[in-house]
Amino acid sequence: MKKGFFRKGIVFVIIVLFIGAVVIPSTVGIIEKKTIISNSSSRGYIQDLIDNASEGDTIYVPSGIYYENIIIDKSISLIGEDKDTTIIDGGGIGDVIYISADWVNISSFTMRNSGDDWPSVGIKVDSSNNIIFNCNVSNHNWSGIFLECSSNNIIDKNIVNSNREDGIILLNSSNYNIIVNNTAISNGGGGIRLGDGGDPTKNVTGNLVIRNNASYNVDDGIGLEWSVNNTVMDNILLGNDGKSWSEGISLYHSSNSIVINNTAKYNKRSGIGLQDAHGNKISYNKVVLNNGNGINLLSSSSNNMLTNNKVCNNYGNGISLRGASIRNTFENNIINSNRINGFALSSSSNNTIYKNNITRNIFGIFFTNSYCNKIISNNFIKNIIKAFFIFGHNTWNENYWNRPRILPKPIFGIIIKGFLPIPWLNFDKNPAFRPYKI
Repeated sequence: MKKGFFRKGIVFVIIVLFIGAVVIPSTVGIIEKKTIISNSSSRGYIQDLIDNASEGDTIYVPSGIYYENIIIDKSISLIGEDKDTTIIDGGGIGDVIYISADWVNISSFTMRNSGDDWPSVGIKVDSSNNIIFNCNVSNHNWSGIFLECSSNNIIDKNIVNSNREDGIILLNSSNYNIIVNNTAISNGGGGIRLGDGGDPTKNVTGNLVIRNNASYNVDDGIGLEWSVNNTVMDNILLGNDGKSWSEGISLYHSSNSIVINNTAKYNKRSGIGLQDAHGNKISYNKVVLNNGNGINLLSSSSNNMLTNNKVCNNYGNGISLRGASIRNTFENNIINSNRINGFALSSSSNNTIYKNNITRNIFGIFFTNSYCNKIISNNFIKNIIKAFFIFGHNTWNENYWNRPRILPKPIFGIIIKGFLPIPWLNFDKNPAFRPYKI
């Protein structure tokens, strides 16, 4: 009798456990897949899941169109079934997604249709240690992804396109972020922008890694403004027929950054531009076929090191310095077939131009009102005019001037006394007998 009662008890417990397993989900935040399409059935659906989740939960969202504005205020993972078919539509109001909590992971969604005024965006991040991965942030957002006072985030493998302004923007000391493998195309502003050029209080302190991104937008491909200690590496920056001031990479009031192995082509202003920028290292970049200058240094940009860049076939100058740019070093660059000058220096002094290949430009080097520059051990080959200056005395030494030379090479120029132009000479007293291997 006792054995029969015991067996019945075991059967009852098993039945209760089975019912509990069916009714109560085994993992909080993982939902059964279903397709949500209509406005009425989808509004608030994801937000309700977030509100009922606990810290550390993972929410899986099935394909569908979800018409809502989402706030993520707890540390969760939000994962869509497919980035092209799991769509969150903000309905033209505010941010599509606002992340206020730390340690949020979001992936595999399309975010579209934010409000039509700043700062309404596709994804706004006001926290740290988050990951945004494999999302489409596109179509009628004011900007795509916006980080403010937000550090140690990873923005990886997203497509940010057709937004009204910038694709990805960081403001207000958003430090130590990693922005990699993203594609920013057809945005009305730039591709990736750090800081606010009009307001130094909205600065990005820096220490960012921006690597392996592709940009094809109206304004700058990558814009560094009021920022320091960034690494910009392996990016492709293609200009289009947009604003006449666009650049592939722009460093504005930005210092001590490394810009290495990027490709900048077809930009309206220049491939790489520095303005009031100091202590940056610009190396191994391919700067070709830009409508303006290849590389521009403006407004007292100083102590920058530019080495091993290929600056070719630009419609302006290869490398241009203006506005008291001083103490910059140019070494081992290939400056070839630019429409005007290889180097053009205006009111810029105490720069060093050492061991560069300067070939097939109209002027190899053209100086205007520039003094105390050192031009040493360069190759000047097949330029229409090798060098010319208007005002200025500079140091020339051991350059190769298109053919072997033993006697000093005169450098022709003019000075102005009164209103009269007077022919003048500088000399390379020790011209090279053979070209250098650069």
